[in-house]
Amino acid sequence: MSVGTLPVPDLAQLLPRYGTFSDQKTRAAFLGLVGTIAAREPAQYATAHTFLSELVFDAAGDIPRLDDASASTRNAARKALLHAACESGPLTPSALTTALDLAFAPPTDAGLISGLGQLVRRLSTAHGAAPAAELLIRVIGAAVACQQGRAAENHLAKALRGAMDSVFDHGSPAVYRTLWEHLKEPGPEDDADHVVFPKRYALGLVSCAIRRVVRGNPPGSGSTCRPSEGATAHQDVDRRPAQRPVAGTHRARPELGAGRRDARAAGGRMSAVVVIEVNGCERRPVRSRESRRSPMSRKNHHVAVLVLEGAKPLDVGIPAQVFSNRPSMPYEVRVCGAAPGLVTGGDGLSYHVAEGLEAFEHADTVFIPGYREPATTEPPAAVVSALMAAHERGTRLAAISTGAFALAATGLLDGKRATTHWHYTKALAERHPLVRVDENVLFVDEGDVLTSAGAASGIDLCLHLVRRDQGVGLSNHVARRLVAAPYRSGGQAQYVPRSVPEPLGDLFASTREWALAHLAEPLTLEALARNARVSARTFSRRFVEDTGYTPMQWVLRARVDLARELLERTDLGVEQIADRVGLGTGANLRLHFHRILGTSPTEYRHTFSA
Repeated sequence: MSVGTLPVPDLAQLLPRYGTFSDQKTRAAFLGLVGTIAAREPAQYATAHTFLSELVFDAAGDIPRLDDASASTRNAARKALLHAACESGPLTPSALTTALDLAFAPPTDAGLISGLGQLVRRLSTAHGAAPAAELLIRVIGAAVACQQGRAAENHLAKALRGAMDSVFDHGSPAVYRTLWEHLKEPGPEDDADHVVFPKRYALGLVSCAIRRVVRGNPPGSGSTCRPSEGATAHQDVDRRPAQRPVAGTHRARPELGAGRRDARAAGGRMSAVVVIEVNGCERRPVRSRESRRSPMSRKNHHVAVLVLEGAKPLDVGIPAQVFSNRPSMPYEVRVCGAAPGLVTGGDGLSYHVAEGLEAFEHADTVFIPGYREPATTEPPAAVVSALMAAHERGTRLAAISTGAFALAATGLLDGKRATTHWHYTKALAERHPLVRVDENVLFVDEGDVLTSAGAASGIDLCLHLVRRDQGVGLSNHVARRLVAAPYRSGGQAQYVPRSVPEPLGDLFASTREWALAHLAEPLTLEALARNARVSARTFSRRFVEDTGYTPMQWVLRARVDLARELLERTDLGVEQIADRVGLGTGANLRLHFHRILGTSPTEYRHTFSA
């Protein structure tokens, strides 16, 4: 084989010579040559991949930390394998996930990340802009997950900037145009080498990146790609993902002035909107020394809960309790209304709110609690307009119970699934026929708009969002604090009165508890039914009615859920975790993990292990 007029060695003959080298630097150079040959000769990729993988991965299929005597050799093999994968490897989802694992397993460096630009370019050429943009989104998410401190942040930002430039320079402007405004911002004018890479640019969902309309000049080189003159280094950009399966949903906002601090000092007064912020979800660009002293410069995730006339107290209190202002919680909750002042609530209670709809401007998530008489009243036009404007800025909107009526009035639920309290599902479908109303679920997650059933299911929705933003560990912590079930699927049926009582509810609850304590053991439908003391047929039918899943679907998801917690809280390898949760092998765990969560165990651990 040859490249041009240069003959290329046959790896089948070359690889046996690796064992003759004892010097680490010589071995590293040899492995670099293997990676180069595989990158330039696709026909030899499989041979190189097998050889390099044995050096990179341990027996459990993970990439071990490079702190042993073979660290330099393993790192050289990892770089060679990534180089080959980016240049000539397959473009399957599993191969792309492995490439990310190779690039971001510690220690990472700019060269590893920049090499992913070629992989994005190849994907764009072969499959179009959308898959390439999705991969680049995953690259940014992985970069944020592994960065540590300002120096590492700038290091990764420069590498990603080079990766995006590679995409554009090689003729994939659709990908570049889509992501430019989201991911790239120049540093301060007095420091041309400084690149700011705040976490707010780590988008979680490709859908948002593809849909967003990039404003301003088209991407290119030089100053045409930069913000207009006069823009400051900490200028906010109002764009944010609808969802992230492994890193979370974040958005930047401007510094909050004295008005908000004064409102906070008012204390004890509830407002019609609760604003919550997630702490640590973004890093802010470099600011002046004076602005860094601001108590609000440490970013939390801000959530706003909108209290309308007739608001139900429990619906208002749920987000405030779940996303409470505690040191252990990376959220900040605020309450506001359609206007500052007194809001007449339901059940004989009233709320005195300190802020009006301007609170939406600083919110990452807006909650709309349920209110009385939703089928016969319209939300104020100003509220509808404010919700639509917030959504356009990238704010996540979530309705509890009958709050779905106000959310539906914006048109943002048209063509999407939604739910509300079972008593009002028919009225919601009649008033908003374009909404696909589902009365048999606890909540519906449509990414950037979410709805829940009755008030208690609002707890499930809030825990789901904590889980989505921060992982299983914090979600379970909050559930224990609230003495609530740690996880009820949105697909679980909400309670609707029946003519015949359901006699097996408590019995099935105890069976589920028993199954959770025996996940490492073989669990069959017959074993579960035997524990519940009913026939397998009866158990299966009633279980679906109770949970929305077949018994074995529920067991599988429970096992994946336990695996998530072990990935977050322990250093166990994938094979060990698979054995503990009853999935047998690491390959089996990876298969179900990716099918249910859309990511790999290694990538999930990179995101949530901190």
